[in-house]
Amino acid sequence: MKNKYLINRLFVFAGAYKYLTIFGMILSAISSALLLAPILFIWQGLAEVFNMYPNVTMTKGLIKYAWFAVGLQ
Repeated sequence: MKNKYLINRLFVFAGAYKYLTIFGMILSAISSALLLAPILFIWQGLAEVFNMYPNVTMTKGLIKYAWFAVGLQ
């Protein structure tokens, strides 16, 4: 119930720009999801290194994960 009250209060402040407020919320959600992507690729790269620890030279996807992490920033 409190969340609906807060959203309604936000729309009162937005006035005629209600749709732009919703559009801004959607863009903010997309932005936060894209900002997490490089962290996930770094995590996958480290997981691959730790899984192949004694023989790190055998990691095949490490370079791929590194380029994905750099390319998304």
